[in-house]
Amino acid sequence: MVFRRKAKWGALTEASIYAALVLAVGAVDLSITRDLIEATAAPWLAKGEAAAAVLLLHFFGRRFLVFPEPRRRPWRPQNPASLSGSS
Repeated sequence: MVFRRKAKWGALTEASIYAALVLAVGAVDLSITRDLIEATAAPWLAKGEAAAAVLLLHFFGRRFLVFPEPRRRPWRPQNPASLSGSS
């Protein structure tokens, strides 16, 4: 599983944030596609470039906005006495 549900938000909040992210990413996709076509790019190329850009935007939006997980603490041994050489 790539993302853990309810990592920070409740189900309703998580669904709302996800819906807002999908709408925002869709708007960015449309904007990039239109701008590239207006700049005389071939439609298939414009859509391909927009799709590549929004794929990353969607992934990182889900990772950091919809399903954020708390930062991990620095690793420390569970039994520090066993590492000091005392037996």
